[in-house]
Amino acid sequence: MVLKKILIRKRAQEFFTKRNWGKAIKEYKKLVEIDPHDLRMHLRLGDLYRKLNKEKEAIDEYSFVADAYARDGYIIQAISAYKLILKVNPKVRGIKEKIENLYLKRTEAEQSLVELSYLDEEEKDSNKKDVKKGEIIKERQKIPISNKISKQEEELKLTKDVDNSYEKGVEPIELTDEQLIAEQPMGLLLSSKEELEKVLSDPISKGIEIKGEKAKIESFDEKELLKAKIPLFSDLTKEEFMEVVNILMVRQVIKGDVIVKEGESGDSIYVIAGGEFEVLKFDPLKKKDLLLAKLKPGDFFGEFGFFSNQKRYATVKAIEDGELLEIKKKEMEYIIQKYPGISKVLIAFYKKRLVDTLLAFSPIFEEFEAEQRERLINKFKLIMFEKGSVIVKKGSPPDALYIIKSGEITLVDKDEKGDIKLINRLVPGDFLGDLPLVFERPYPYTVLATEKSTLLKLVKEDYKKVVKEFSFINDAIKDLILKRVVDSKAKV
Repeated sequence: MVLKKILIRKRAQEFFTKRNWGKAIKEYKKLVEIDPHDLRMHLRLGDLYRKLNKEKEAIDEYSFVADAYARDGYIIQAISAYKLILKVNPKVRGIKEKIENLYLKRTEAEQSLVELSYLDEEEKDSNKKDVKKGEIIKERQKIPISNKISKQEEELKLTKDVDNSYEKGVEPIELTDEQLIAEQPMGLLLSSKEELEKVLSDPISKGIEIKGEKAKIESFDEKELLKAKIPLFSDLTKEEFMEVVNILMVRQVIKGDVIVKEGESGDSIYVIAGGEFEVLKFDPLKKKDLLLAKLKPGDFFGEFGFFSNQKRYATVKAIEDGELLEIKKKEMEYIIQKYPGISKVLIAFYKKRLVDTLLAFSPIFEEFEAEQRERLINKFKLIMFEKGSVIVKKGSPPDALYIIKSGEITLVDKDEKGDIKLINRLVPGDFLGDLPLVFERPYPYTVLATEKSTLLKLVKEDYKKVVKEFSFINDAIKDLILKRVVDSKAKV
């Protein structure tokens, strides 16, 4: 039976590819007879009937699929199927009411998730002080640098003011949403979801961590709850939810389709309703695509193009047949202006994917699988230093591993005469703090931000935990340090 099903599916796909809709329908009907509950086959039948303008048959198949998804709690998939019905005939009655019922089911599930997530956190949170996002930890101390360092200069020319401030350190500020979005990515970052800011403390938008004793819930079990999770729409009321659903456009894709291509223009945001997709980015050094992530129903992509107005930072390809809900930029801007909660979710995922891409292209973490990088993301913080800030002063103990996202960092020291000299200059993609961490030594130099700079920071305690789990990281860092020494001698 299994072999027979495989052969029938192969014939069906061949007829579909050749646009022989009639013969394809016959084969897909055979598959439905073998497994009446295979919703993907019913969906494909609906597509074929729609191509042949058989309205009633198409609506029957889509209705079967939509109602089944709704009954089982798969909200996004159900919305997609109901939208397909309206695509065939916008006048079909009862669809609006069915979508409204989906909202009710979603809110019941999300409320249950909230109850589960906060069981163990209530007492803990009551003892915490409310700290505003982006609050300055300490007042920044700036060093006036009048002239930007040219690439040809052998030494830094700093004023007396710089010399007087040489021993002063500075604490960074945690990057606000506005600062992050306003930045222009550099180099590999011209590309770049689970969360680095306070907005991610929302258990619904997070990818739920259920702690403590589990509550007894009559209507939903844990698996059922997760079906209904729609992060992008989690803060909407019933009326708002319906307004957004009306804006969504359904896009059907087949295995191998490229939805967005790296380097091309585009600013739509896509929510995955069905199928699995892979996110690929070209590595110019290895001359091949690097797998950044795999996306499933409920996930979304396209936020980089939306926020930065840059070309697509990566390629998204369909691993299997699927459905997408597309939102154009102008429509999304309208939605965000009206419902700011959606913006918070988008920014949260934007940050997550930005950090993930930085890690994927770093020489230390590049060997990590996507799932392994996922576990590291929350350990990193995005921090910013103003131009002229002293990031670390000479003699400070090892505190963290830094990856430079944007800007320029300079390592300086004093010579025998007390004059400040340039040791090295670091640019986006470079590491900082690796030598002190690995060899457990104080910083042998002072670190300055010669431009406004954004860094990823992994504190020492978390670094030790990561190394304990992935022991090869220390060796990778030692190799990098050795390479830097060799390159430095070669230049001399």
